[in-house]
Amino acid sequence: MEFKTMYHPSAGREPLLQMFEEFGVNSHPEEELPVDEEPWRPFCSHGDFEFAEITLNAALNKSQINALLALIGRILRGESWFVKHDITTHALPLWDWALDLLANPLLAPHFHNGREFEHFYNEPWMGDQWWDTRLSSHGTVKGYPVVVRCVNLPVGIQNGEAIGGGRVVRWLPIIYADEEGKPGFINLKRVIWHEAFLKLLELVAQHSESGYSHTCYDKIARWLFPIILILSADYEEQCMMSLTHGHHSKCPCPVCLVPLEELSELSRMFAFRTVEEAIAALNVYKVSKARGEELLKALGLRAVTNVFWLIAHSDPHQAISFDCLHALHLGMWRHLLEELKKILKALGRDEESKVEKQVASFPQWCNLNHFSTIIHITFSDGNKMQDLSKQAFYSAVNVLNQRTSPEGYKLLHIISSYLQLDSYIGLDVHTSSTLAAIDAELLVFDSALKEYIECALNSPIVGLKLDWGAVCNYSTRTNEKLHGPLKEAYERQSNRKDIADQILHVDTRKFAAKMLRAHVDVLDEWRTFAGEGNDDDEDPNPVAFKGHIKLGSTQQPVAIQDTKTHSSQLDRAFQGFHKKFSDFINNSLPTYGYRLERWVTIPTNFLIREHCFLKVHYESTVDWKQTTDYLRCTPGFHGQPRYDCALIQLAQEVSVFVRLVFIFSCQLLDVGSFEFALVQPFTAGIGASRRLDRDLRLTHVKAVPRASSIFILV
Repeated sequence: MEFKTMYHPSAGREPLLQMFEEFGVNSHPEEELPVDEEPWRPFCSHGDFEFAEITLNAALNKSQINALLALIGRILRGESWFVKHDITTHALPLWDWALDLLANPLLAPHFHNGREFEHFYNEPWMGDQWWDTRLSSHGTVKGYPVVVRCVNLPVGIQNGEAIGGGRVVRWLPIIYADEEGKPGFINLKRVIWHEAFLKLLELVAQHSESGYSHTCYDKIARWLFPIILILSADYEEQCMMSLTHGHHSKCPCPVCLVPLEELSELSRMFAFRTVEEAIAALNVYKVSKARGEELLKALGLRAVTNVFWLIAHSDPHQAISFDCLHALHLGMWRHLLEELKKILKALGRDEESKVEKQVASFPQWCNLNHFSTIIHITFSDGNKMQDLSKQAFYSAVNVLNQRTSPEGYKLLHIISSYLQLDSYIGLDVHTSSTLAAIDAELLVFDSALKEYIECALNSPIVGLKLDWGAVCNYSTRTNEKLHGPLKEAYERQSNRKDIADQILHVDTRKFAAKMLRAHVDVLDEWRTFAGEGNDDDEDPNPVAFKGHIKLGSTQQPVAIQDTKTHSSQLDRAFQGFHKKFSDFINNSLPTYGYRLERWVTIPTNFLIREHCFLKVHYESTVDWKQTTDYLRCTPGFHGQPRYDCALIQLAQEVSVFVRLVFIFSCQLLDVGSFEFALVQPFTAGIGASRRLDRDLRLTHVKAVPRASSIFILV
């Protein structure tokens, strides 16, 4: 009985104990949205939708559209037609948007109904705050785009870009004036921000207290009580939402009351902020400005009423959480990268070049950005910075050693712990154990950082940092993607005046078109693949095949005797290929459960078919769901050889890393069809444990000679 399901107290149900097979988080077929046969609605036809989409993307005005229509009419003259529409769009209040989601039959099966709570932390409704909630029985222009997501929906839907995903509902402009930077004007900007946000939340605030009776998609009337559970924002935006003073206040954290001078004390616990103490301090301020300012200053708060106080059972300080995009990938790692550059520069050009070459030759993996340099990095893309952190660490391990660079070696300790934290924090599912692991790793990071600072104090290298200071559902990563379309709308489809209304109007139309495009693409894909999978290496389809594996990029069959010419250079992995394969078939297939009635003879003209691409379905140990990986085994992928590594089960209790050498399929007479791989195992002996591996917590593996490559069943 591995899984225990705890039900909400109001459900009146006893805990449920289940085995893994019964628990069934492996697959949720009901979570797959049905295919809409007419996804272009409300347009009359697919052609109407595509025409509207083209005009939006091209930023055509009305006269240009009319001219284009006239031209098409003259060219086609009755051979084709489409209906021209003038569609009026409106920005919906937040509450109306939520009710629209409830009425959508495509999303209906996914709404959490409040009856079951699995004790994992992967969906927002599984967190303690939702569980503990007790509701009554009743260019030059900057701005804050407000994106709303409904966390009743599963993460995969709410964080997506199609139906049920994020929606830009407001564009809150930043105000500029001669008084910019003065305390009074700073407070005024926050008053305006919260007053503007109130326009979104007026009905939400009302219904959070009284409830709202609504007939849902299934014709059942339910009482709805909206709450604000998550505020996803970077630090600057968090300060605006929580009304804290920011970096240099007495208590700069928008969540807890850690004093400024104790930010680096990661082993200590500090009291959380509460709405009650903030309201009490503001009430004192209204009576006595001097006394109130003293209280507010101690809390690091501004003398402004917070709009989120109006939402029952919602606390802005609890709704704000750690944002790994800005705090880690664009924050802590950016500082660590700058330290790495300073230390490499101090070591000299030869060492810089060595690390650069090792970064450039780093293996290319699926969904991993590849870099040719770290010295001259200028981008600010969080995804790229996250990938760079992994590659820079391994590329510097054999350069920054204790003897020649004590500062660099201490820095590697920090980066090693940082990568551990990044991996833990980035998990899509958290449990009590993973949360405890984060707490433990924070202490390791704290110790490594303090050791580095002490080393930097005595270092001859100028400019090393001494003052360091001190996430899936909370991450701003999904919302950051919407900034690009907003910027494009400002530059191409506005008159640079009255920005808020124009941006919101354009975004509403483009959002609708983008949502419809996602549905049209799903229908096109469904019709094209019909469940048979996609062998296009450029656009692998993760759910288009059944079973454990699927081979792709299929080559013409060749005789087994010709495998010795497979490589343009002499590759010892293919030496004795014919004999080694024959021995494997006869000696090893029975251990896989295949019964051989006689010795299987492999003739020299025996045909095998090479495959350069492999899709693997496997059960993820992160979220217990089916995940797909893409492996390449080819001499030419985008002009470069690509032979990926994999983890295989070598024996009943033994798993090892291997590098793919050659993947092929064949037909064995009277036995069946098989798919094999020639692989190079990383099982060679490495001798005594190294201090480097112990210090940086590295798992050290070594490949056997190419001639010792082995066959396995794919």
